[in-house]
Amino acid sequence: MSTVSTTSSATPAATTTVVAAPKTSTTKPVKEPSDGTNIDWAGLIEESVNAKLAKATSIDLKIDANDLKMAAYQDAKNLLSSLQTAANALRAPSGSTARSTDAFLSRSAYLTANGNVNAASVFSATVDPAADQGTYKLEVVQLATAHKISSGTVATKTSDLNITSVISLGVEGGPPSTLSITADMSLMEISEAINKTKASSGVQASIVQVTPNDFRLILTATETGKSITSEVLSGDDALGALGLTNPAGDFATVLQDAQQAIVRVDDLEVTRSSNEISDIITGTTLYLYQATPPGTSITLEVDANVNNVKTAILQLVEAYNAYRDFAVKQQTLPSRTYDPPLFGDGTMRSVNASIGDALATAIGSESMSLLGLTYDNQNKLVIEEDKLDNILLTNLSAVQNLLSFGMTTSNTNIQLLARGSSLPPDFTLDIETDVNGVLTGATVNGQAGLFTVSGSRLVGAAGTAYEGISLVYTGNSPAAVDLSFKTGIAEKLFNAANGATSGSGSLTLLINNLSSQSTEMTKRSDNIRSQAEAYRTTISMRYARYQAAIAQADSMKDYLSTLLDTWNAKS
Repeated sequence: MSTVSTTSSATPAATTTVVAAPKTSTTKPVKEPSDGTNIDWAGLIEESVNAKLAKATSIDLKIDANDLKMAAYQDAKNLLSSLQTAANALRAPSGSTARSTDAFLSRSAYLTANGNVNAASVFSATVDPAADQGTYKLEVVQLATAHKISSGTVATKTSDLNITSVISLGVEGGPPSTLSITADMSLMEISEAINKTKASSGVQASIVQVTPNDFRLILTATETGKSITSEVLSGDDALGALGLTNPAGDFATVLQDAQQAIVRVDDLEVTRSSNEISDIITGTTLYLYQATPPGTSITLEVDANVNNVKTAILQLVEAYNAYRDFAVKQQTLPSRTYDPPLFGDGTMRSVNASIGDALATAIGSESMSLLGLTYDNQNKLVIEEDKLDNILLTNLSAVQNLLSFGMTTSNTNIQLLARGSSLPPDFTLDIETDVNGVLTGATVNGQAGLFTVSGSRLVGAAGTAYEGISLVYTGNSPAAVDLSFKTGIAEKLFNAANGATSGSGSLTLLINNLSSQSTEMTKRSDNIRSQAEAYRTTISMRYARYQAAIAQADSMKDYLSTLLDTWNAKS
């Protein structure tokens, strides 16, 4: 026993040094294996975290696939929207606001000279959409001119004229403007003062230099056909002093009289105050440049603008072919170089079928071949322009009948204001009015509740086959009206595209659904990654504690080994 006691007291320093290390060890995040175990702690942590992240990676792949599909759907939607816009110009869209987009309602003015006259030098014309078509013989007898007067000679335009006066200037039929002239005003300053009020007075001023010492103040009415009026209200006779008026108060020098434009339309003489005339032929504006020589006239024909119709057809073909290129690409078999996002997609098959059905439409015996249209080997449209030009010039109504929507009615008192994307079969509308001729209701083939009354309008009830239809009745007595509809190629193409691209369209819904899915999956992926990083922190701290415990055990092992070695050496 005494030997053991002696050995223990002989090694206090060794005991202090060896044991102190495990007591003062702290837990730190794991970086490299430094505990002598050769355990790859960082690798273990990374492997554990990656196992957690595998789910997020799988979700990310689904998001990427969604994004590719959404982008493809959006490309399809954009191309179909272009097709829809092109078709709209040829389908006879409903409503007054759509008239300007209807290619068949576009009008042009055609001028033909009769006699030795250049038609384009006499007048030009612009025509509003849907303007009445017709042919007119026109003669320009005289142009409207603006009243123009001159002052007398003024030696300088910059010196004070020493005139103090208040005058009024205006044109007949309009309120005059008051002008104050002071003694220190020059001819130039008087001209500038007149021009400051020209918007209200209708009189503008300018200065013409005849010789170095001869300046003239020129007053011109801003509108043709109206005479200038003037009056001295107080002070000096400024008008006389400037030589604008003579002692009798009349204008001294009239350079040009106010004159009305005179035009003969089919030998009916009309007079207007302007050379821009928009109220002689409804929907047509004339711009007069010079009078027609005696014995000559110009024929004005207001007719359909076939160039606009042709352009609209070419744009429709271009829009369809652009979409067809996209559709063919999506139908390509997947390969290592390209995997079409929409290969075998059911919605795209449905859209393509609707478009194909639209182009296969026949109205009577006519089909798209009437327009010179055929398919190539990829079902893209090819157009024979000579054939198209010929039918546009010789039978425009046949082209419109093939392409556009149409309604046939047995009563001219009923007109179509609006229509939906689908139409009911032919029906008989029994219109009801009261004793005063006010519209009170209507039944369809004897069935009530399918149309509601709003003033003079009959509106198709929601949820019925007549939803979207709006009719106006201008009669004042009961009537039974037979209605039938036809939908041409452009109308069907529009509806096919609209069914995919509208707010509730098939492609719109798919895009919105995929977007919602991606948003939700992104949240899940982010949540998994956040949890994985939290797990990384937790497991790092846990493994750090393992390392500390192992290090402490190693230290204790070293201490015990040293103790035994010392003990054995003493024994």
